[in-house]
Amino acid sequence: VHVPPGYASEAVEHEGEEIAFVLEGSLLVGIGGESIRLDAGDSLHYPAGRAHRWSNAHDGWTRVLWTGTAPIFDRLRDDL
Repeated sequence: VHVPPGYASEAVEHEGEEIAFVLEGSLLVGIGGESIRLDAGDSLHYPAGRAHRWSNAHDGWTRVLWTGTAPIFDRLRDDL
């Protein structure tokens, strides 16, 4: 994900888990009532069912490798 300076997401919550790894710049991630700053090289893993939001805390572009699970993976695992 390429995040422009000043961008701020809305708060969301959904099933699954997310992992973010900051490649360049920095990111502020709010989860529940906690705010976490991630700089280049930092990562974060959290349950996506908790309300979360994020914003670019850097004066330049921020690049993030972001992955997440979707409910479909739970169904596939149950079928094995």
